[in-house]
Amino acid sequence: MATATQLREAFVKELRREGMKFELLSEEENIVVIPVKTRGVKFIVFVDFDEDGDEADTVNFVEPSIARVVDAAKIPEIIVKLNQVNSDYRFAKCYLNDARDRVACDYNLIVDERNAGPVCVRALRIVVSCASRYIEELGDLVKTS
Repeated sequence: MATATQLREAFVKELRREGMKFELLSEEENIVVIPVKTRGVKFIVFVDFDEDGDEADTVNFVEPSIARVVDAAKIPEIIVKLNQVNSDYRFAKCYLNDARDRVACDYNLIVDERNAGPVCVRALRIVVSCASRYIEELGDLVKTS
């Protein structure tokens, strides 16, 4: 089993191979930040390599603000739409943040050290695709961040 640092390094190597921009937020915490733009919308995905003891296998992808709520009275409608789209995805989920003023997207992945780089890049693309779909489905209920 690999350490969180080894998994992060494999992911960073694959990001470089793909020519993708990224920033290491904290090497000690193994967090990588990736700005992505698709369909005219900018996303910032935080990728956290979770370490449990000496070994790691869980990677958490979070886009903390894919859209903002423009009318608090529409929150019940937003929740219904989020639940509808969430049912189409097995691991990626969108939800209202604690302040209930932004929609966030979260994706958890279990990886193996042999394929962490390519699998994490693929998961990153899934998160961005998923976030884009949520924005389309929510329509005028939210504004992109």
